[in-house]
Amino acid sequence: NHQGIVAFLTSFPYKAFQELKRDLELETNPVLLALDHITDEGNLGSIIRTACFFGVNGIILPKDRTAKISPTVIKRSSGACMKVDLVMVTNLHMAMRELKDLGYWIVGSVSKGGVSIYELDLVRPLVIIMGSESKGISPILKKVSDVHITIPGRPDVDSLNVAVAAGIILSQVQRQRLAMGRK
Repeated sequence: NHQGIVAFLTSFPYKAFQELKRDLELETNPVLLALDHITDEGNLGSIIRTACFFGVNGIILPKDRTAKISPTVIKRSSGACMKVDLVMVTNLHMAMRELKDLGYWIVGSVSKGGVSIYELDLVRPLVIIMGSESKGISPILKKVSDVHITIPGRPDVDSLNVAVAAGIILSQVQRQRLAMGRK
């Protein structure tokens, strides 16, 4: 919680991708989020706060096609921006390929046509790709994904807000990990 405290940053201190990968070598079943086309600052801040709450090890953002960390994002995240590793990469697709080569399971979230999040074992090294409500994830990121997941819901409702969807998916990941006695 920001408690009314303000910090002035000339630029946000993103963690280097190589440093994140090195830090995660000792982790058991790390969870990462990769965000594609998330241009709304409110959604980005809410996703960061939710990811921090559920213990996500890092959030990967593309240099382009994303909201930047701003005072609005920091406020919406209630300061969680400073508690979870945020990484900015030039090429999100190449970052996913590198993580896949390291044994991460790449999971692309889609609004329709994926496997239900309640039918998959999500206790493994994991990258969850979330896209915007309007565009979803890029075709190239869909292609690099090992599986596409969907949150089952009413067929007459197109999709969920991306921040809400991230919360539901991360809650399911956490539920499975707690049930397995691992976090």
